[in-house]
Amino acid sequence: MSGMDLLGLGGKNSEKNTHNHVPDGACCGGDNANSSKDHPIFAAVKSGLLVPVQTIAEDGPEVFNMRDEKGHTPAHWACLGGHMTILRFIMDSKGPIDQPSNNELGAHPIHWACVNGHINIVDILLQYGVNIDTTDLKGCTPLIVACQYGHTMMAGYLMGKGSRLQMVDKDGDNALHWASFKGHSELMRLLIYSGFNPRQRDNFGQTPLHLACINGTLLAVQELCEQDGVEIEIADRNGKTPLMLANGRKHEEVCDYLQRQLKKKNSILPKIDFYTIAFGPPGNSKAAILFFMINVICWGYPMYIVKCLPYTWNELQLVHIVFFFVNIIMWFCLFHASTTDPGFLPRNIPEYDLAIKQVAHFDDWKQGENPLSRLCHTCRTVKPLRSKHCRICNRCVKVFDHHCPYIYNCVGYYNRPWFFMFVFTMFANAIFTDFFCYHLLSEFGWDWIVVIGAVEAAVATVAVTAVSILMEIVHFAAKCRMKTLDMSTGNHYLCGFCFFRVSFVGFVFCVTINGYISTFFSYYALTLYEELNFVYIFFLFLMGFYLIVATYLSGYLTFHAVYNITANERVNFKRYRYLMDGKGAFYNPFNRGIVHNLKEFFLLVKPRTEQDVEILNI
Repeated sequence: MSGMDLLGLGGKNSEKNTHNHVPDGACCGGDNANSSKDHPIFAAVKSGLLVPVQTIAEDGPEVFNMRDEKGHTPAHWACLGGHMTILRFIMDSKGPIDQPSNNELGAHPIHWACVNGHINIVDILLQYGVNIDTTDLKGCTPLIVACQYGHTMMAGYLMGKGSRLQMVDKDGDNALHWASFKGHSELMRLLIYSGFNPRQRDNFGQTPLHLACINGTLLAVQELCEQDGVEIEIADRNGKTPLMLANGRKHEEVCDYLQRQLKKKNSILPKIDFYTIAFGPPGNSKAAILFFMINVICWGYPMYIVKCLPYTWNELQLVHIVFFFVNIIMWFCLFHASTTDPGFLPRNIPEYDLAIKQVAHFDDWKQGENPLSRLCHTCRTVKPLRSKHCRICNRCVKVFDHHCPYIYNCVGYYNRPWFFMFVFTMFANAIFTDFFCYHLLSEFGWDWIVVIGAVEAAVATVAVTAVSILMEIVHFAAKCRMKTLDMSTGNHYLCGFCFFRVSFVGFVFCVTINGYISTFFSYYALTLYEELNFVYIFFLFLMGFYLIVATYLSGYLTFHAVYNITANERVNFKRYRYLMDGKGAFYNPFNRGIVHNLKEFFLLVKPRTEQDVEILNI
């Protein structure tokens, strides 16, 4: 693939002696392009302020014909920054809006607008007669550039406006090749749905599957193999198969998946994959829920039967009976939280097709409206408010909260009451367990078997709170970004990583109290022995630090229920316009008071409709 990367995205070489897969980003220059020799018009345009541009233009409109030291016009910088008023002023002043840069790429302003996904800018350029299939010197069209940077809505807009799908760059790569290489699975679904061939080769004999394996995006590889039936043993001109490329890049999950697909294909008889049945497929492991069940069934209950029940039944008979029934409720809730449909939205609905067809006739881009913002191109559905596509389940979920590996399911509208009860019954069982531990230690003396169970819970507390701290940091950064910060792509990936990994936070309810008891055990051990035990001293101070955070997190789930907000909305509120007021600050239109919020959480009353939210936002 052609192009250079001056935006800091970084490129990837496929393999030795193959082409260089690097985004066509050199058209965008960088801040280094602004030197002391540049005319002040470029600094004024980059600032996004119209008045300084108008002041400089008083000397004559020919100022818009000037070039900076990289060969770019003021229109390039206006399009890159999405400065619509400045671009219109340049147009009104008869300045050039479709001249290529004087460099090795020769990118046009429309390419720069596609780099940052400014649909309203592209819409204006097309209205003024700019060719939608304008190519730079490397053969990249606006559609290809939009796919290089993963702008799904921009790609949908360009295709709706008539962009030619068969256009390729000088290396023979089309928009689907680029989307596959960058790992934009949802964008890939839109492109294939719109008519792109998932088996098309480029000049180096590589299909989109080859490029997806180079990137290592498991979901993209799975969809190409399972939904599109792409041949997985096909080799490029260097004799490299997709499996070889993935193995060369050390993408273990992709390699494991492709190897399983090859074995299944080459097997004469249907093969039962017991490993996948037991531990889950690649990318959706059952390790978390198995960890919980094995610890409780193979460690907790045997210790309770052997070390606790025979010695405390006569004295604590009522407590044991209550403990028994709470455990039954816990497993009942876990079963329903894990097996209940969380609210998966229907796929392949006609409203999706209608929305795609209406793009070419939609004329409100300049007002910030976007008919594609609510579409999921993987499920081919229209997402209602508060819904989100889960990358693990690969489905859109109504009132999506998070994907919890400890129930092996998403937490959504229909199963969140069961998840809520599961968490609190676990919390209650933890209190009973700690009470039994304290009673045994105080009545029968020190027992390492009893202490080990509490230490295990303490270790879990440390792990949970460490990850949860990251989530709070991300949430704080998101709030700051609305006011002062410009979050980069890397920060968005960090948000996604912390969000999916923090699903363990629900379990903190039951381990928080164990952390307190573990601290007591450490103190108890110190007073039991005459000499100081530095291991226990270290453990005591370590637990003291994390208990402060764990105490706060114990009310995390209750907070969401009381204020009628999901974990996804709290972390990613900046992505949803309905969660922001006119000043861009956080605003929750679903908060109807504690009583009504709890009723809605437990499905006792219907949630607010989109019409209600629109009225409130007005």
